[in-house]
Amino acid sequence: MSIDRLRAHYGFSRMPFGKDLAAGMLHAHDAHAQAVARISWCIQEQAIGVISGECGAGKTVAARAASRVLTRPGTPCSTSVRPGSGCAGSTG
Repeated sequence: MSIDRLRAHYGFSRMPFGKDLAAGMLHAHDAHAQAVARISWCIQEQAIGVISGECGAGKTVAARAASRVLTRPGTPCSTSVRPGSGCAGSTG
């Protein structure tokens, strides 16, 4: 079902959730904890890691959760998005 059809069906004037939700506001589950642990390990070991998965799987949320816990103020942390990777309407 498309976003437009969902909006029309439920009468939303805007989408109820955005991409700006804090990681702590989302449902914590084992896969998320495992992803955060693996990302944290990469950060602690100063290793290179690649995060991949389906659109909406929680890649960005897991990366944000790990970086918030492990980085000190002023420590650079960046993400890279591959535009046009098959996620229609996705920006990150």
